[in-house]
Order: sequence, then structure tokens, then C-alpha cells
Amino acid sequence: SGGTALERAAVRNAFYSGQLLVAAAGNDNNATIIHPAKYAKMVCAVGAYFMNGRRWRDDVLGGDSLVGSCYGPEMDLAAPGGRMVATTDYGGRCADSLYTYCPNGSSGTSSAAPVVSGVAALLLSKYKAKGVTGADEPLIGEDLYQTMIITARHPDRDSLGVEKAFEDSAGFGHVRADTALKLLAPPRVVYHRAEGFL
Repeated sequence: SGGTALERAAVRNAFYSGQLLVAAAGNDNNATIIHPAKYAKMVCAVGAYFMNGRRWRDDVLGGDSLVGSCYGPEMDLAAPGGRMVATTDYGGRCADSLYTYCPNGSSGTSSAAPVVSGVAALLLSKYKAKGVTGADEPLIGEDLYQTMIITARHPDRDSLGVEKAFEDSAGFGHVRADTALKLLAPPRVVYHRAEGFL
């Protein structure tokens, strides 16, 4: 089902005002990414991958075949997530308190999306753009998005060993904070040609 008109308007407004929207793709293990992640080009849709670097599917762990990271053409990036992989100890409810076995905690694509948000926050805190007048100004959502997809690492390679550019289960690939931070390091400068836009 589609998002509401109010949701679409809010997403459009945020996108055109230079914000980066990041959303979980969903945990239904099918080819239907949920809203708001389904708003291609305006929301960064994030899927989850498991410890083996592949799309998270619970049936790999002997779990429910109806649970896993959603996938589809709207997918942008992937980050660690899924059952027993969490990005928080969720109030100490993880069994081993080491962020690795968390059956009752935050997991799935809902814990993968904050990883992407965190990489964007690192970029935003470290680098600036040059505005029309040459003054420093904050990076905008499109700057952050482009940096993350350019530097993502895709887990799959073609028959010649070349890394794939895009694929429905991981989008442009696994988000990489290290390479994203290096891409914008000086002497590289991001310029904004018009106020609020690239």
C-alpha cells in the first residue's frame, strides 16, 4: 500500500529543503520496501545484512522464512542488522551485553537505518560545503547521500570479479564510514551552485 498524502508532502518538503531522510526498508523478507523508505530518490532506504555480508533472512538462522530484510529497486544502502545483530544493547536486554545476541532488542532494518544516519552525522560534523558566496555552509542531504552511495562497498561481484554497481538487496552496497570520511577529506571541496542545492 502507498503512503498517505500527508506523508508524501512531508517527505517532499524535507527533501526539497535539503534534509537527508533515512528509513528502514522493512522486515517482511519480500520485494516490497515499506513507506517511507519506498519514496525513491527522496528517502534513503536501508536494508539489513547479516554477519556473512548477505541480505538478512531469518530462515538462514533456522527462523521464520517470512522475516528478513525487504528488497527492491528503491533500496539505497545496507548496514548490519537482522535477528541477533543489533546496534544498541536496548536497555541491557541483550543476552550477552556485547551487541551480538539480542533476541528481545532492537534489530532488523530498524537497527540498520541508524548506522546510515550515524555515518551521515559523522560527515555533517566533520565537513562543510562552499556556498555561492564562498562562505562555509553545512552539507545538505543530497551531499551526504551521494557521498555514502559513491563510497558504499557492494558484496557481490560479476563473473569477471568486478563489483556490482547496484542490486535490489543491498542497493549501492554496504555503507562505509571510513571511505565516506576519506572521500570528503581536503583538498576535496563540495560546492553548492545555488542556495540550498548542489
